[in-house]
Amino acid sequence: MSTENHSSKSEQGVVKVILDLSKDNGPLATESLWAEPAGDCLFRLRNVPFFAYGFSERDIVKVEESDGKFVVTDAEERGGHSTYRIFLPT
Repeated sequence: MSTENHSSKSEQGVVKVILDLSKDNGPLATESLWAEPAGDCLFRLRNVPFFAYGFSERDIVKVEESDGKFVVTDAEERGGHSTYRIFLPT
């Protein structure tokens, strides 16, 4: 898997990875996060997911390339961070 010609690659060496949210029955089908290569088919998340549960910044995730995009298939290793969401009444 090569990140050299990926259309979502930034100048800082990070790429966009896609988290599938369709199973959560929420308003969005996917969420994209920045990630840096961390091995063969592995990427380390570099920002906090807003909608996706079960993932946090610095987690290492396994991806599959599909239609030129890196789609997250699983969390490979936890990065030691937690993500908390606080919802205020409207």
